[in-house]
Amino acid sequence: MRSQRLDGAVHALSVGRGPLSRGAKATVKALTPRRLRRDALRAAQHRLVYGQPAPEDAQFMAELRHRFRPEVVALSEYLGRDFVGLWGYEHLD
Repeated sequence: MRSQRLDGAVHALSVGRGPLSRGAKATVKALTPRRLRRDALRAAQHRLVYGQPAPEDAQFMAELRHRFRPEVVALSEYLGRDFVGLWGYEHLD
């Protein structure tokens, strides 16, 4: 989910919560068939709320990997699992 706030706004509009939402819902309901409203709501949710995340910033990800490498090594040793190799920490400079 991209934004819980945006999801809440789309939901409030779809159920008619609040005076503005109620008025907008009544108007849309009077002018459009049910299936069109449902499909439009699903499309809005898909594009706005559940859209693809932004591509990761490689420099920021490298910085995070460098910063947390000691913790990943410690966790690997503590649990007896190779998280360093599994999560790609062995390829750091």
